[in-house]
Amino acid sequence: MVRKLLIGILLLVNCLLFYGVVLSDKGLFSLRRMRVERDELAAVTDVLKENSQDLSQEILLFKKGGEYTERIIRDKTNFIKDDEVVYIIGSGGKTVAAPGQIERGIGGQ
Repeated sequence: MVRKLLIGILLLVNCLLFYGVVLSDKGLFSLRRMRVERDELAAVTDVLKENSQDLSQEILLFKKGGEYTERIIRDKTNFIKDDEVVYIIGSGGKTVAAPGQIERGIGGQ
């Protein structure tokens, strides 16, 4: 009788240990899930570090000013210098100069 009770208690303890080690939220399955999550976060962190470095370099170039700043401003705002001619090629293949240059008489076709 005592032996059967002891075996029953040990089986219950083994089931609880199995649950605790394998199935609980601190078990092996959870550990595996957390490792995958950690690897994904590490990959995202690497991408963010690269972006941060690129932005830091761009900030330094902007602080220096000069040609880089002028080029970026011209590209983003579509400004042109007075001595430049911009040609716009339409879908029909017709080429025309930018509107400001047509008014100054520098236009194409």
